[in-house]
Amino acid sequence: MSFLEEGFAISRWSLPEALCEQACTHVESVVQRAIRTPREAHFWTDFRGSARSASVLFQEGTAKSPQTAIRYGHALHHADPFFAALVAHQAVQRSLEEALGPRFSILQAAVVRKPPGLH
Repeated sequence: MSFLEEGFAISRWSLPEALCEQACTHVESVVQRAIRTPREAHFWTDFRGSARSASVLFQEGTAKSPQTAIRYGHALHHADPFFAALVAHQAVQRSLEEALGPRFSILQAAVVRKPPGLH
């Protein structure tokens, strides 16, 4: 199976469990910060802005809540020190090299979250 053929890859390299837990905790703190931001969420406006930020995108037409947060990014590795360290982790780098070869650049880094019931 190849990333270029299938659009995804399963890696034999994995992140330490403690780092995965830290990532989940960090994502939740990013969501909570976005919920506290006193402005209304507009999915497509926020989507365009996410190219340069660690913004949180909420399901269109819903109130801001942890259950409606569906995407974070796309510039997480530029805008957030935690995600910068995460994409630099040896397991992530090895996985990308295995899937793409030794010469690659990370242009976008996002977290996609699909809450239960979201289609």
